[in-house]
Amino acid sequence: MISIIIPIHNGGKYINRCMESVLAQTHEDIEVLLVNDGSTDDSRLICETYSSRYDHVRTIHTTNGGPSWARNVGIQACGGDLIYFLDVDDSIEKTALESLFRRYTKHDVDLVIGDFYRVTDGIKKYSGNELTYSGDTLLGKDDILSYLRKYLRVPYKYILFNHCWNRLYKTSIIRENDIWFDPDLRNLEDIDFNFKYLNYVNRAFYKAHRTYNYTIRNTSQSFIIGDDLNDFVKYPSTFESIKTFLRNREVDEIDVISEVGQMFISYTIIILIRLCGSWRLSNSYKVYRNVAAIISSPRVRDNLEFYSPTEDDIKFIHVLIKYRLSLLTMITCRCRYNTHRKFKTKRK
Repeated sequence: MISIIIPIHNGGKYINRCMESVLAQTHEDIEVLLVNDGSTDDSRLICETYSSRYDHVRTIHTTNGGPSWARNVGIQACGGDLIYFLDVDDSIEKTALESLFRRYTKHDVDLVIGDFYRVTDGIKKYSGNELTYSGDTLLGKDDILSYLRKYLRVPYKYILFNHCWNRLYKTSIIRENDIWFDPDLRNLEDIDFNFKYLNYVNRAFYKAHRTYNYTIRNTSQSFIIGDDLNDFVKYPSTFESIKTFLRNREVDEIDVISEVGQMFISYTIIILIRLCGSWRLSNSYKVYRNVAAIISSPRVRDNLEFYSPTEDDIKFIHVLIKYRLSLLTMITCRCRYNTHRKFKTKRK
C-alpha cells in the first residue's frame, strides 16, 4: 500500500483540485492522509468532508508547525509500505502512482523518483531533469554519488534530490533509521531529508515520465520577512547531513569540505536573492538586517574560500559578501531577482 501524505495549511482553495487528482489514481491500493496544519480557513471542513466520504482518506488535525512538522505527523500515522508526499497546491496525473510503483516492483529499488512539470499560470514547462537523463534510468550507489557531486557544484542544475514530492520512499527505511524532516528548517528541508534517506539507498530509479504538476505561484513577495533571524540562519544544518552522506560513501575529507563549501555559498547566494526579491520600502530594515546577519555568519565566512562562480553565477557577489558590503549585496541581489523574473516572463 502507498500512503499519500498531504500537508495543508490554509490551502482550502487548492484541496479539491489536489484531491480529485488523487482519487482518480489508477493504482488503487492507497491511503490518503490529509494533515491539517493549524489552518484558519475552510481547510478543516473540506478535509473532513473527504475523510467522511472516502474510507481510505483520513484527516489529522495539528497545531501549526510548518510543512516539515506536518509530514512527520503523516509518517508517524501512515500504514503504507511506501510513502508518497504531495503538496496541496499541486496535482498529479492519474497514472502517477501506478507508473512509479511498477518501477519499484520491477527493479527492487529503495527509491523511485518521477519527473514533473513546472506550471505557471496554467502553462506547463519541463523540469530540467531531461538535460541530465533523457529516459528511464536505474541508479546504483556509484551513479547516485556521481550525480550528487555534480549537484554540489551546480545545485540549481542537478535538481533530482531537491524535492521530496513525486517519489516513493520505503516506510521501513524511514522508521527503522529514525529519518525525519527537521521542523526548525524553513529552507532546504527536503534536501536535508533526502540526504539522510540516501544513506540507506543501494539502488534508485528515475522515471522520466512527467506525472506531477508543480505549481509556481506568482506572489508579490518571494520571501516572507519575519522577525526571527533563525528562519534564515538555520539552513546550514542541512549541510551536515550532506557531509555525513559523503563520508559514509568514503569521499576524501578534503573533497567533502571543499565540495560542500561550494554548495553552501551557492545556496547562500540563492537565499540572498530570494530574500532581496522581497525588498520593499516598508521592510528595508528587516531585509538589511537579515542580509547583514547572513553574510557575517561564521559559516559563510569559513566557506567563502571554497567558492568559485560557475558560468551562470554572478561573478562578483561573493566578493561583496567577503567584504561584508550589505547594501551593495542587497542591490546586486535585487537586480538579479528582477532579471530572473523578466527572463521567466519572456519565456512564457
